[in-house]
This record gives sequence, C-alpha cells and structure tokens, in this order.
Amino acid sequence: MASLELKELRPGLVVAKQVKDLHGVLLIQEGTVLTEKNVLLLKSWGVDRVWVQEDPDEEKITEKNPSGENAEIVEREVHQKFLDVLDDPVMVEIMRVAKIQLERRLYRKKTIKE
Repeated sequence: MASLELKELRPGLVVAKQVKDLHGVLLIQEGTVLTEKNVLLLKSWGVDRVWVQEDPDEEKITEKNPSGENAEIVEREVHQKFLDVLDDPVMVEIMRVAKIQLERRLYRKKTIKE
C-alpha cells in the first residue's frame, strides 16, 4: 500500500483505503479502480493524498538513479533531447518522468539478464 499525491494518481490504480472529503463524506470506496473522472472528482473536493494498492508486477525503483553508469547515460540522452525546452516547467516535468521510465527499463533489462 502506498500513499500518493493527487498528481501521482493515474487511471487503473486501485484505492486501498476509503477516500473522504474534509467533512468525512465518502467520495471513493476502498477497492475502486481509479478513472480519470475519479481523479478530477478528488481534485475538485480538495483531496491531496490517496492510499492505493501497490502493483506487485511493478518493481520498486526510487526516483534516484538505480546504477551510476546507466543513470549517467540516461541523464545525458534525456537532457540532450530536451535541451531546447528546458525553460518550460511542463517540459522539465516531462523530462523528469521520461528519465524515470528509461531508468526502469534499463533496470528491468539488467535484472532479466541476471
């Protein structure tokens, strides 16, 4: 089980604990599979965190680099691709997420080979 910020929620995650508004009114029941509509509902009610069930198939990787050499390669390649848009905060966030996804792929390939 993990507590995620609203910005981290995505459709398909399963709610692990009931979600209530500030007055204790139930918004989403435990076990509900989140949809885009659910996330918008939570935002409109001022909910900032939701407990979700962790995906057992997804490896736990922190946002920090999984290994030095691979992390440097990923950092260099991603930075080069986003070089022209680093003044845009949205693009910087997309770059950050792209870096995490590439690190995950490299980590998965490495663990499969071992």
